[in-house]
Amino acid sequence: MIAGVGLPLWASGRGADMQWFAFGNQRQVVGHSGTSRAVGDYSLHVQCPWRIVRGDAIVVGSRDLYYPADETAEVPPEFDYDYDGMKTRRDRRVDALLENATTAYIVTDVRVGVAVRYRSISTEATRSRCFRTTPPRPRIGASSGRT
Repeated sequence: MIAGVGLPLWASGRGADMQWFAFGNQRQVVGHSGTSRAVGDYSLHVQCPWRIVRGDAIVVGSRDLYYPADETAEVPPEFDYDYDGMKTRRDRRVDALLENATTAYIVTDVRVGVAVRYRSISTEATRSRCFRTTPPRPRIGASSGRT
């Protein structure tokens, strides 16, 4: 059995541009600051391009980070997604997706593929949602930085 299949997706958040998704049973842990918080059995941390789709429609994607939560507003010059307390379109859409924890998405399939030297992940869930990562493709002739 592949880890994650049959587990609920029940929470998500972000640190800068990295989005995390919590799967499985919730349990309380005490952090280094002494405060208690809920964590899942598994957590997927994603810092490459990703999207959650329903059919052909994109529900939310990683690039939504660069737009304010108010979709009718233009992006103000002072907009900074990393400013503490600043809500982005991505934050709002992920929150809306997971707002009712009693109807959590259950992972029904996980596929891991190889995209050159990067891994791609596709996760199917109930309620016709699919999570996909789309790692960047290396430029032809670009150095990997490895020796």
